[in-house]
Amino acid sequence: MSLRGDSYRQRADDAKHRAAQAKDLSIKSAFEHVAAVWAALAEQVDRIDREIPPRREENNRSVR
Repeated sequence: MSLRGDSYRQRADDAKHRAAQAKDLSIKSAFEHVAAVWAALAEQVDRIDREIPPRREENNRSVR
C-alpha cells in the first residue's frame, strides 16, 4: 500500500463515519458516495504504484 492510498482510505473512513452520523438521507447518501469514490481512488493509486517502478535519481550534471 502507498502513502497516498493510505491517505485516501482515511478520507473514505472519515466520509463513512460522517454518513453514519447524518440524519438527512440525502446527506447520508452523498457521504456514502464520497466514501466509495475515495476507496476506489485508493485502490487505483495502490495498483499504479505497484505497476510503476520508483524513479531513480538521475545523475544531475551541469553542462559547462
